[in-house]
Amino acid sequence: MKNILSGGKTPEQKARCAVRAKKWNKAIEFYERELKGRERDYSKWNLLGDLQFNNCMNSQAVESWRRALEGFSTEGLHENALGVARKI
Repeated sequence: MKNILSGGKTPEQKARCAVRAKKWNKAIEFYERELKGRERDYSKWNLLGDLQFNNCMNSQAVESWRRALEGFSTEGLHENALGVARKI
């Protein structure tokens, strides 16, 4: 959580700013680090795939989406899985 007294942005806020500025590499680096500790965060795998696709990293995007698809399916989140499957 952001420290109110620090006045700075959290790393996730910086990554979101990078996405808005279309600085894909910076955002990709952040989400790749995030996923090292939390591999079961399937929505972030999906987002990472989107960022990789926008950065013309198609094979990496498909791999990220595949992980999101498998995770959503395993968790019974079939609507989410269908949404990811459409991207692939």
